[in-house]
Amino acid sequence: LPGCTAEGMPPFSPLGELHVMHNGTGGAVVLAARPPTVPGRRRGGTDAAMAATWRLRPAAGAALDEQASVYEAETDEQAVLERGFFLEALDAPGEVLAASSSGVRLAPLRGRAGGASRVWHGRRQADGRLRLESASTAGSFLAVEPLAGGCRGQPPLLHRGAVPSCAWRLTLASATAGATPLDVSLAPPHAELPAVAYWAVPPADAPLGLERSRLMLPLNEIVDEHYSVYWCRLAPDQPPPEYCLP
Repeated sequence: LPGCTAEGMPPFSPLGELHVMHNGTGGAVVLAARPPTVPGRRRGGTDAAMAATWRLRPAAGAALDEQASVYEAETDEQAVLERGFFLEALDAPGEVLAASSSGVRLAPLRGRAGGASRVWHGRRQADGRLRLESASTAGSFLAVEPLAGGCRGQPPLLHRGAVPSCAWRLTLASATAGATPLDVSLAPPHAELPAVAYWAVPPADAPLGLERSRLMLPLNEIVDEHYSVYWCRLAPDQPPPEYCLP
């Protein structure tokens, strides 16, 4: 891994600041250095900046049901924190942070979570720090623990220029389980969407493996992000060809 950024500076903040970054659908969500960005008309412009930006999406009235797949309109941040929310990846609509004692991953909101926590409550501590408590497992928080094996225990990141922490991994743990609850700061996003952006949402009966949503942007709004202009047109009564599967 590079020891410095392109500007010759150490990638990690001397204040110990780390950023939550996903590594693709089904991949581990990791702690990483501040993601690289590209100056332009909007924030971000890189895969890493997109992957380190999360939408705080209010959970619906039946939010604590793991089958929930809709959102309430809510603009009061404190109300969202108290009532429950999903952490949804900006570049992966419909895919959220899912945590269990075995690790933290990016998982589709649709379908069962397999015991992972996907809905969170924000809990303010007496000193003002914010921690995320699992809505399905009271007393369990998004937490950090030492990463066994250092850099060898960290999966390679897909995003160019991203530098993962080789000291810590995310987990779900109670305050007495030996892990340390993560102190979270809500900050301006690393990346933002252009004025014109769409979500391509699959039908409820989409074949297994093709149930993911897609973020769609005008081609002239792509800066340094990876993208595809190719799509598979599938007949509803035929299985998808192999080259259309992820």
